[in-house]
Amino acid sequence: MRRPGFLALHGAYIALMGLLSLPVLYSRDNLAAIDAYFVGCSASTGSGLNTVDLGPLPLYQQLYLYFVPMLTSPCFVNIVVVVLRLRWFDKRINGLGSRDSEEIGGVEYRSLKLLLPIVISYFFGLHLLGGAILSIWVRFADAKYTAYLDQLAQNHTWWAFYTTQSLMDNLGFTLTPDAMVHFRDAAIPLLLLTALALAGETLYPVLLRFAAIKIFPIFFEVVSAYVGISHPSVSSSLSSKFSVAGKIVVCAMMIRGRHRGMPDRLDPTILLPSEREREEPKSEGFVRHMPLLEGAVVEKPTEILNMN
Repeated sequence: MRRPGFLALHGAYIALMGLLSLPVLYSRDNLAAIDAYFVGCSASTGSGLNTVDLGPLPLYQQLYLYFVPMLTSPCFVNIVVVVLRLRWFDKRINGLGSRDSEEIGGVEYRSLKLLLPIVISYFFGLHLLGGAILSIWVRFADAKYTAYLDQLAQNHTWWAFYTTQSLMDNLGFTLTPDAMVHFRDAAIPLLLLTALALAGETLYPVLLRFAAIKIFPIFFEVVSAYVGISHPSVSSSLSSKFSVAGKIVVCAMMIRGRHRGMPDRLDPTILLPSEREREEPKSEGFVRHMPLLEGAVVEKPTEILNMN
């Protein structure tokens, strides 16, 4: 039986995290079923469309909308991929010492062991650092900002960490009905949240590896943030005015769009040399021999073999 590829598993994972909104968000009967699923689907796909105001929701529902975007973020998915790949290596070289394991595992194994703490520190560290800085700012901020949060019955620290998560994971949900409009004169949070929004997704590979990048993703993010469509009579997105059928269609588009640009499987980017050889066609001029060690392989050009 053929195993499902990375794209299929990722799609099932994203869909499942969205479906969890029904038992979590719909359990209290303060949301319609379609709105509960729509918000959960939007949170799990990073679409940032909301049909309801998130501020009045109970804390446990807000916690769901806090953790789901983190667990479905591309940064977190990368961490999971690195962990699974290291486990695959550990099974292959089980029983060997640390030095022998690194020698047989090769460059990729040593690189993955170095990469794992880096990506974990980057992802969770920015969430904590951004939330801490925003919490300190709001504590000493002008009274008009704190009075606004008090008017909405929002805990200042929780607002800081939730807003940080939303921007870091490129979501855009806020606990205030007008998003960040009331804070348009506050330079520190706007600059901080702008930097987190870029660091969380668009500039994630850039900050971890300073290399040449394509300019299109940056233009896409800027245009996407600028042309968001709303409705004059509500503070939520235009989708709140859609019918049930319309919301279901948008949910399907969010799930499909979440997987744009993703590979069907991970193999082409993380194969060992011996595995990569099995993926190459025989016409490329190499023949395979039995490996001397598991993970090692001897290669010779066919031209040399055919000389006699």
